[in-house]
Order: sequence, then C-alpha cells, then structure tokens
Amino acid sequence: MVLLCCLQRRGHIEDILCVAQCPPSLLATSSYDGEVIVWNLVSGHIQCRFASPLKPDSCHAQGMDTSVPSIIFLRSRALHAKFSSAACLLSSGPTGCINFWNVLNGGKLLANFEASRFQQLITKLAVTKEDTSLYAADQLGYVYVYDIKTYALGSERTPPRAEKYWRAHTGSITGLQIVDNDQVLLTSSIDCTVRLWSAYGEFIGTFGQRDNWSIHTPSSWKHPAVPYEILIDPLSMPAHRILEGETRVSDAINADDSEATSTEPKSNSSSKLRHPPLSFSDTDIMEEIKTSCYTEEHGKRLRHEIFKHTNKPPNHGGPKAYHTLKYFDVVDTPTTCERPDLSLAGIDPFMSSFVEQESAEFQ
Repeated sequence: MVLLCCLQRRGHIEDILCVAQCPPSLLATSSYDGEVIVWNLVSGHIQCRFASPLKPDSCHAQGMDTSVPSIIFLRSRALHAKFSSAACLLSSGPTGCINFWNVLNGGKLLANFEASRFQQLITKLAVTKEDTSLYAADQLGYVYVYDIKTYALGSERTPPRAEKYWRAHTGSITGLQIVDNDQVLLTSSIDCTVRLWSAYGEFIGTFGQRDNWSIHTPSSWKHPAVPYEILIDPLSMPAHRILEGETRVSDAINADDSEATSTEPKSNSSSKLRHPPLSFSDTDIMEEIKTSCYTEEHGKRLRHEIFKHTNKPPNHGGPKAYHTLKYFDVVDTPTTCERPDLSLAGIDPFMSSFVEQESAEFQ
C-alpha cells in the first residue's frame, strides 16, 4: 500500500509498461515516456530514477519512440558486493539501444549499445541463469544473442560481441523466455504464433503445427528449415545496393570487377533493412533494361536476346508446310432418308436368332 501511494504521488506520469523485481528489496518500473524508476520495497521510497539517453544527433527528433517496454535485473551482480560498481539493471532504449545502469549511490548510466541491427525498438529482454548471455528481441521479430559476461563491469566503451541473430517472427515479439534446463528459447509475437528455438537459434517448431516435435528428439526439429511466412516476407530479403535502388546493375558489375582485381580487403558495411519497392513506372523499367545490358566491348548480350529465336521452327529452304496441303471435293449426301422397317420392332434380336437356330436343328 505504501508503494502504491508513492507510485501515485511521486512516480511515473505516463503509463507503466514493465515491472522487474530483484529480491530482496529492489523493484524497477519503466514507463511510456522513457523514464525508469528503481524503488526500495522496504521503505517504498525511490532509490534512483533514470531517463533514457538519446543520441546527440537525435535529441531534437520529433515523434521518436522513447518508451521502455522491457527492463531486467542482472541478479548475479545485484546480490554480490564485488559488483557494486557494475551495471545490474538493463533497459531498452530508442533506436534499438540497450542501456546498462548502476543503481547504487544515486544510480548512473555505465554503458549502452545498439542491439538491433536495423535500429528498431527492443521489445523484450532476457538473460541466462548466470547472466552471461543476453537475448534481445525487436519490433521486426529478430532475436539477438550477446555475450555480456564481462560487459559493463565498470566504464565500458567497446560493445559486447553478438554471438548470433535470427528472425523468429514476422511481427513484433511480445514474449521472450529462456528455459535454461533444456537450453531452449520460447518466443511469442503479435503475428499470433508461439515458437520454440534452441539456445543457438535452431528452429524446433511452432505450437499448433500438424507435425509432432519433441525437445529431446533433435531429429524431429524443423531445423535447418525456417518458418514459411518468414522465408517469403519482404523484410527477410538480404540488403543489396541494387535492391535498395542506390546503384545500377551495370555500375555494380563494374564495381564487382574492380573489387575482384583489387588486393585490398573489403570493408564491412553496416546492416540495412530491406524494404520492398513501392512501385515501378514504365520509364524505370525501360531505363533498367538499357542500363542492365553489358557493354559491346565485352561481346555479351542479354539472356532473352540470345534465346528469343530458340522456339522458332528451323528453316531448311524448302517449301513451306502449307505448300504441300491437299484439298478434296465435298461429297453431297442425300437429304432424304428411307423409312425404317418397323415390323421387327419389339422383338429381341438375340432371342429371335436363338429360336430360328433351334427350329432349324429340329427339322
């Protein structure tokens, strides 16, 4: 009751999105406006409060989503005195960032890094039992695994190493649960699916599917297959300069040729979200056809130019097929028909022939 009164009087002014507890006396809450408050459950007072930091180049961005939908404690650090200067509280931040907070002595931000490769809001956080691995899920349905065993123990600048990432759903992930005993990960999403994965991202199965699967029988897993709706989703397509419309096909071919002859190592470009094109005009299509042709100096032609005559019949120089056609006169058939003999109507021809045969034998 004391804590409830404090929340009403001095707590959040926006909707509370997430609550995390760290026994025996810590409780953290996060709100829609990006504020995180750590409470003392014994006294009901605020121990510290934080505001999600923004990037220097995005401080004046209008309409930015600064909500904090997920917070989590690193209990192995919060309960040990040797980690008093380390970060023990994690919160999701804007543009796909994860913030690491120290909650002692008034609290402070020790480190943060971009967990989402596509700068999407992190919706769920989960850590393993020993707080060595961090699982983060974003709005696009991607799951990221980071090694945080030695991260944010003090002043930190180097981001943790991403061990693996994969797309688990086509929509925003709403649930992320680690089962340490079985080394599996349970995910749910607004796309109305619940799926099970191994700790390394191997697809085990979707709940409700027709084929049976078992956690303890790897041969029944769907791995190395992936969910079909993820496979065909446009946002699952890899990013490329041509697909993004940043360069032409001919320019990319010349660039690939120059890179092949160059001895300098290729630089790793940052990941970019693949968005499907909105529309193509006739002018764009004609321009693409013109620019996608190889130059004449290479002596190459488009594939459809090479094979456009393959389906035509060969020409041997002789008469055409229609030259050998013959015609015949149409025979006039009589329009009148003879009246049929109805004297045998109603007589079975098989029975009549059988009677005639018997009468012939007796004679």
